[in-house]
Amino acid sequence: MKKIVGALVIGFGLLSLGLARPLSQIESSGTIIFANSRDYPPFYSVENGRLVGFEIEFGEALSQRLGLKAEWRNVGFDSLFAKLGENKIDVALASHTITENRAKFVDFVIPHYCTGTVLVALQGKTLEPSELSGKTVVASTSSTFAEYARKISGAKVKTFATELEAFKAMQSGQASAYITDRLAALTFAKKYPKPRVNVSPLLTEDRIAMAVKKGNTELLEKLNKTVEAMKKDGSIDRLAFRYFSGNVTCP
Repeated sequence: MKKIVGALVIGFGLLSLGLARPLSQIESSGTIIFANSRDYPPFYSVENGRLVGFEIEFGEALSQRLGLKAEWRNVGFDSLFAKLGENKIDVALASHTITENRAKFVDFVIPHYCTGTVLVALQGKTLEPSELSGKTVVASTSSTFAEYARKISGAKVKTFATELEAFKAMQSGQASAYITDRLAALTFAKKYPKPRVNVSPLLTEDRIAMAVKKGNTELLEKLNKTVEAMKKDGSIDRLAFRYFSGNVTCP
């Protein structure tokens, strides 16, 4: 998910609060601690009291490769990097887009999937950013989707706490367009087909990755090798076909 967390907030969260759990300690414990925010289907959400989604299954498969049990913690998206800094979690696995700003505060694993930003609108409505001046565009709060929307000349931007709320607002006519991730857009369009919507071509291309605490080098290297192996043997794309009917790994 393309969320933006203020550099100042992240900085305070990551200031010398002790060492993160090294790989050796994680292996000794038998458990790797992941965190997500549980509100971003089809990547991660709660259904009937169970965590489900592409990222959840990916994390479980990754843990098995490492010979570890996955432990999941629910953390507000804007607090994920701070929790890394506080050593409360080992890995943030929450569809983070790799950005230069974020890379100042965390170390990113190699990307495990690629996607991009799109506009979603009711059928017959414009999907061209240049035609949205004076119109309302909705996005999720604190997201890079919202940041992108604010760069659309003349557009009025309204944000919602979750992606689904933003999608529903567009569908109900509260906005002319909704800006989000391509895979999320296709999932919402399939799950909530009335009224019908159209999805634009990619506005941006994004590389999505897990994050670990800055300087947790051994864990980072182990995760890099494991993700690379899962890409090469097709494990990630086989999982992606079940959710998205296509490949998602980056070239």
